[in-house]
Amino acid sequence: MLTRTEIDFFRDQGYLRIPNWLDAAEVERLKALADAELARARDERTRGAWDLMEAAAPAVFRLSRIASRHEAFRAAALDARGCAAARQLLGEDAVWCVNRHNMMVVKAPRVARPINWHQDGVNWDHPNMLSLMVFLESADAENGCLQVVPGAHKLGLLPPRAGTGDMDLDDPAQAALARQAVPVCAAPGDALFLPLRPAAPLGAEPFRARPPEPRLRLRAGTRTRLGRVEDAADRVRAPAGDGGRLTIRLMARHA
Repeated sequence: MLTRTEIDFFRDQGYLRIPNWLDAAEVERLKALADAELARARDERTRGAWDLMEAAAPAVFRLSRIASRHEAFRAAALDARGCAAARQLLGEDAVWCVNRHNMMVVKAPRVARPINWHQDGVNWDHPNMLSLMVFLESADAENGCLQVVPGAHKLGLLPPRAGTGDMDLDDPAQAALARQAVPVCAAPGDALFLPLRPAAPLGAEPFRARPPEPRLRLRAGTRTRLGRVEDAADRVRAPAGDGGRLTIRLMARHA
């Protein structure tokens, strides 16, 4: 359960990091499974339609539909703690749903793309959503951790650059917002809650370090509907490391 202080921080700052969401054993198990999925995606003979590569293949950018690739990923996505937190933040009718945006994003060193400044909710039509990310490896400034503009979610959705879902950094006001960003560093097992609509501006630099292995991030999505509890198992449609940074991301929608 989230504390009153945590809930207030989420609502005021537009993000909330919680340490030790997963224990060390859970983290290691998911990392081992992620390594197997990444090895399969790197091989052209076994790569799937939901595996998105970096321009410098065989580096992996994202493995989509991760929750249906192994029961352990699914269990992490549908964990009761995440469901309880979603209900605290969105209302008692909130349920996790992993039919969309459940994924593992891989932050490969040197070749990984940056995450352009954006607001997650720009491509969503629902006014009250959140996401949960669970980190399976460390995220810090050196390896291109997420950056957030605290409190900027209160501004609502900003006009994106024409033809994209990214922020328009040619707009002086939006560029000034991006300069106010703070890094959100996280340790393995930490969780990060983010509102999607309205969403704080987010971005991330490339991973420039040279560790022995890349790092991974697993993301899974959640959705909530007020007045209608959905069975998340019915919403899963299809499948999703490289030694890297992992986070699980869940989205929630409130009707």
